[in-house]
Amino acid sequence: MLDEPLNWAAAIHESAHAAAAMALGGTVYGLRLRPPGGGSCRIKFSPATEPKTLAFYQMITAYAGGVGERLLLDKDTADDCDDLIAAISRSKQYAPGDPKAQRAARRLARQRTEEILKPLAPQIAAVATMLVRASQIDPQRLLESSLPAAALAVRAKIAAAAQRRSWADA
Repeated sequence: MLDEPLNWAAAIHESAHAAAAMALGGTVYGLRLRPPGGGSCRIKFSPATEPKTLAFYQMITAYAGGVGERLLLDKDTADDCDDLIAAISRSKQYAPGDPKAQRAARRLARQRTEEILKPLAPQIAAVATMLVRASQIDPQRLLESSLPAAALAVRAKIAAAAQRRSWADA
């Protein structure tokens, strides 16, 4: 049997990635736990997404695992190394050749990640519970959870904010 605290932390982490992606209009193709304390969340955004916006969304989803752990487990966990590398890589796509703009984009992406995940905390916990019980969640089971509707509500708030100001511009 998997270590229970590691299993729960990994489930929160992967569920937070899924929540952020869904709130940004991404498609989640499944979540999986992998012992000891690891997991994966398969995500895809529309190929029609403007490249700079796509890079920003990918930074947010990269940060979401660690931010979700901090929000729901009330502990300051270090960001997953792979997630941090992904965020740095995406910031280079967001602002090629401009390290100052890349750092600003990463700061803004982390802030936006918290804004997205806070209202989704109950749904993230519910999906994490499903994931702990089943060790994987396919797209159909995820769609049957409360997460898609809640993520859609957050997405509407993002769209309204984007009309008032440039939501993704650092």
